[in-house]
Amino acid sequence: MSSSSTEWEVSSLTVNTGTADGATDALYANGRMQVPVYVSISAIDPDKNVPYSLTEAELESIKLVDYYSTSTELSGDWVYSTLENGFAHSGTTSPSLRSTSQSIKFWVSTSKVEKKNIAASVKQPDGKIVTTHESGFDYHVTLVGNPPINYTTDNITIQDTKSGDGSSASYSWSLLNYYISTNDHDLIKADLFIEQAESLFYNSENMVANLYTASKPSSVYNLLYVWEYGDQATKLLGPLNLLAETPAVTVNDKKNNLCLTMMNLTYTYVRENEVFIRGNHFTLYDIYGNSGKFKAELTNEGEVVIHNMQD
Repeated sequence: MSSSSTEWEVSSLTVNTGTADGATDALYANGRMQVPVYVSISAIDPDKNVPYSLTEAELESIKLVDYYSTSTELSGDWVYSTLENGFAHSGTTSPSLRSTSQSIKFWVSTSKVEKKNIAASVKQPDGKIVTTHESGFDYHVTLVGNPPINYTTDNITIQDTKSGDGSSASYSWSLLNYYISTNDHDLIKADLFIEQAESLFYNSENMVANLYTASKPSSVYNLLYVWEYGDQATKLLGPLNLLAETPAVTVNDKKNNLCLTMMNLTYTYVRENEVFIRGNHFTLYDIYGNSGKFKAELTNEGEVVIHNMQD
């Protein structure tokens, strides 16, 4: 590989999107959705008049800049990185390259609703800065930041399914699973905030999911569990001191849904009530990074209510 100190000059510099036209793309302006932008470069060794292969460090020195102000690197509302995140993208087709060309892929995201014309810039070893808006090159891509989707209770779907019932020597129970999905695009992620608390029904070792409880007089409890988003799993519910008798429930059994479980529990004897509320909220993300923040509550009548929350 050539030394990084070798003199080289740019002979070709282009910038493309991964869409069919190679020039335009669109993304949600939520700061999370990314679209790829490809910069292709060819260089020569001017002393030997032969093609020059840039080192990895030299390729990574290429910058994305404002087409109309090529000294302004993308930052702030528009950012780019060589690292791809876990959200879905639009166009991802790599442009065809000449045999002497090299390419680097950048991932661009924005938090601003606007149209942005983007060029590429690179500094040669002799100090000259070459861009795709000068020096005989005139290439740019146009990215459109579209308004992000803000998820609220108006554009999510909540479904409930009976998950079982039964009894033991100590209590009887019925289980109801709730599933929350995003309407515009599939749910892909949920961040769950859990307020830590110790109680008869929860500790950090045994009940890893969020539990919100409200009791009725005497021996009846309604328990609401908000589960971590993830793979299908079996969870044990109920009092920690009666785990041998506790029911099991299958959670996360619907893809692209956040799962909650409401347990109605009736003791076979009258006991001192324990009433507590553990704070909870969760943020839902669709495949493109659009989001909404919510809180789950359980009424004294055993009804699950989902509320919108503001950041």
